[in-house]
Amino acid sequence: MLPNFYLDRDNLDYYLTALGKEYKKLSKHPVQIVLVGGGAIFVRYSFRMMSLDLDGLLYPYKSDSLKHAIRIVADKYNIPYGWLNDDFIKTDSYSKNIFIYSDFYKTYSNLIEVRIIDSIHLIAMKLKSFRSYKRDQSDIVGILLEEKQKGNIIKMESIIKAYVDLYEKDPSSEESKFLTHLCLKKDEWETLFQNVIIEENINKTELSKNDNNVEANTALKQNIIDLLLNKQNKK
Repeated sequence: MLPNFYLDRDNLDYYLTALGKEYKKLSKHPVQIVLVGGGAIFVRYSFRMMSLDLDGLLYPYKSDSLKHAIRIVADKYNIPYGWLNDDFIKTDSYSKNIFIYSDFYKTYSNLIEVRIIDSIHLIAMKLKSFRSYKRDQSDIVGILLEEKQKGNIIKMESIIKAYVDLYEKDPSSEESKFLTHLCLKKDEWETLFQNVIIEENINKTELSKNDNNVEANTALKQNIIDLLLNKQNKK
């Protein structure tokens, strides 16, 4: 396996092109992939340079040929089997409406259409995940900051609407407090971005001290993780 494997803007097309070629050998049925998470961010923004894998929603969901092609590419290039995966559908951030709010990116081998979740709904997904030991909160701040630098101020009301679009309910009280804090601190987003990354790294380190397999347990709910972190912080 390639040491320190990661995906970025430079190699994304390389692996997706390889995927298209392998898939074409297995099937002639068009399929679609919607990129979310870190992959969607590094394509759209400069503050996130890479991701360890691609989170993608596969259409149709049970395309055995597409999943087989993903594994073939992994074997061929000696990269992780999960380089492109749909594991996020087991998490709270998944929504059946994701495809509606995605934009066309590219087509590979005339069979695989790759799309990317749009920015405002990507923020909503990160808000729903809201993991304090990952990059969810810093990604939100990073997107808002980079859009602001482009002259595009994303309003909190727009984020709330996007959240309702995906999850058909309002953000939780904790999520709403975070958005309110961001609104009040919009002139300090650059500093806040750096501070949130530091906090996320600290939380990840604290979790690793308790259970090295905590992230592998997809059934583990965020409130359990938060309780664990709160317990550590009180020591």
